[in-house]
Amino acid sequence: MKWKLARTVIGVSASAVLISCGSIAADGPEQPALIVNPEPAAIAQLEQALVEANHGASVRVAKDVFSHSSRLALEQGRQVDGPTRPLTGRDLGKPRIFRLVKNSGGCWLVRAEDGQRWHLDKLTCVPE
Repeated sequence: MKWKLARTVIGVSASAVLISCGSIAADGPEQPALIVNPEPAAIAQLEQALVEANHGASVRVAKDVFSHSSRLALEQGRQVDGPTRPLTGRDLGKPRIFRLVKNSGGCWLVRAEDGQRWHLDKLTCVPE
């Protein structure tokens, strides 16, 4: 009986640790943020986070991304007929919305649809 209780306690404790590690929260209150002085390595880190957040689909961003607004909308791929004519009625979904936020833990990319976040330690950002 003691072993069964011990295994239950260990199982519950391990589950709690795994759950807390999987949803590491950012530190402190968040504020919408803007990027300042973006370095190439910081933009590369942001692009990599966006690729992960976009389920592996390639993403390229402008050099001034998040410099005027803390929000970013990524449109899903559009089907085209010929060189650049979009096929009418073939829009594959709503754009994905991302936010850049800052708190005492640094800069974070947040996917609006589910709140998942990526820490961007190479970025320098300031409150919007």
